[in-house]
Amino acid sequence: NPSNKAEDEWTTIGYYGLDGKIPGCYKYINYVSIRVKAVYDYDFTVDKKVRVVGDTDKSWKESVEVKVGDKVEFQFQYLNTSKYNQAGVVVRDLLPSNLRYVEGSTIVYNGNHPNGVKLDTDDVINGGVNIGSYDGNANAYIRITAEVVDDNLACGSNTLINWAQVRVGDTVVKKHAEVHVQAEKNRNIFIAVAVVLGIALLMCLVFIIILVYK
Repeated sequence: NPSNKAEDEWTTIGYYGLDGKIPGCYKYINYVSIRVKAVYDYDFTVDKKVRVVGDTDKSWKESVEVKVGDKVEFQFQYLNTSKYNQAGVVVRDLLPSNLRYVEGSTIVYNGNHPNGVKLDTDDVINGGVNIGSYDGNANAYIRITAEVVDDNLACGSNTLINWAQVRVGDTVVKKHAEVHVQAEKNRNIFIAVAVVLGIALLMCLVFIIILVYK
């Protein structure tokens, strides 16, 4: 027991008793074993919701019905469910095609920014953004806005799945929300064809009238 150490930092062992006395020679050797418990400090949850911008119903939902040109707002929550601090929390949003991110729309809400702070980066959709460290039971909300576009929508009903991803250390948790959009391409084609045929018919009638009264 070194004199420069406090008594409560050491445990006395011995051969005949725990008195710190061990006789010389190899046969009096002592072995010390300990039992440890693995602690995983990366326990956290992720929740994802969506709502239509400008809709009178402001509630967050797991899915919404929209049309091309609408804007939707996504919100996902990170919650540290452990009792340990989690440093370097990285959040990422995986937008599918036909949902176009609105630049500068990333907002983070947490204990330091209860009213939200707009980030000066759009990295949330480009590999992710570090939103800092969070103590046990602390959380953060991340919001982004996207516009519904028709880059390659299929005719009829389309389901666009937007994934939220949170990474702490090597642990990654994902959650999604859905956007349902109806692509009425056949209807637009029918209207275009009808307009062309109508114009052609009108021109024929005009030509006939000219011939009759000529």
